[in-house]
Amino acid sequence: MSMRIAINGFGRIGMDLLKIIHDNKEDIDVIAINSNGNPDSDIPFFVHDPLHGTYKGNVNCTEGSLDFNGNKILYFHEKDVCKLPWKDLNVDIVIDTCGKSADKHISAGAKKVIITSPADKPDAKIVMGINQSVYNPKKHSIISLMNPAINCIAPIVSIIHKMFYILKGNATIIEPYSGVDAFSSDLNATKISNFSMAAGTSDIRTIGCILPELQGKFNGISLIAPTYAVSLADINMMVGKQTNVVGINEYLKEMAAGPYNGIIAINEKQLPSSNYNGNMHSAIVEPCFTTVSAGNMIKILAAYDEDYGYCSRIIDFIKYIASK
Repeated sequence: MSMRIAINGFGRIGMDLLKIIHDNKEDIDVIAINSNGNPDSDIPFFVHDPLHGTYKGNVNCTEGSLDFNGNKILYFHEKDVCKLPWKDLNVDIVIDTCGKSADKHISAGAKKVIITSPADKPDAKIVMGINQSVYNPKKHSIISLMNPAINCIAPIVSIIHKMFYILKGNATIIEPYSGVDAFSSDLNATKISNFSMAAGTSDIRTIGCILPELQGKFNGISLIAPTYAVSLADINMMVGKQTNVVGINEYLKEMAAGPYNGIIAINEKQLPSSNYNGNMHSAIVEPCFTTVSAGNMIKILAAYDEDYGYCSRIIDFIKYIASK
């Protein structure tokens, strides 16, 4: 039986999640959307996506619902989450892209809530490919899947730590400018235009929630750049074992072809970031940029589509829940 899903927040992640579920014919039934916007503004943006191109499916809006390729999806504009009819609709999982009212979705009748940010006190914090086995269906109702940056960095850091033992590390995340930044509480972010950059804080330090052995050993910052899509993680790690560039890259290739297949990709070509727009991996490593200094200071560059890559891991986790 298909998992019955509701999406709370119909911004970039909500829209791309719906597209991927339908286009890949996933056994997931999106039955409802609760949006801060309205159909008149949401649907044109959904169809005429400036990042991923015009959507070729059929999307029409009727009163209170969307006709999405022949499937009816209920459409709500409800600020009070407790009033949403999740119990009557028998919702299995709410994908909460807003991240501020997860417990209220449970009160409204949802069985599970997946939060798309590093929430303060969820029942579990999970990155697919790393620690999904900690999920306990009897104990965990509210689950944070962290954010796209952590989903990119954590698999790479985990791989390096297992083989070379990370002593400490940091990462710089270079993120594309979003229209959302114009309304950010971060004053630096609001100053960005198509000719400037701004530095900001990052959730990289929370990687210790996923890899407890690295608690307090990792930190970083973010840079918002005037690009339209795809982020880049510049990951630097001091390790306890001596190594070299060839050894690091061969090990990464082995892991990407094995246990991290579908999560990490290796691209031998030196490509502009826009080539990874729409890529569904959590991290795309370009080995030509790997460096090792003094035998134990490793630098790895990894690109990721913060929308499609992250949404793909949300879908992976929905399937994982369904299997339990």
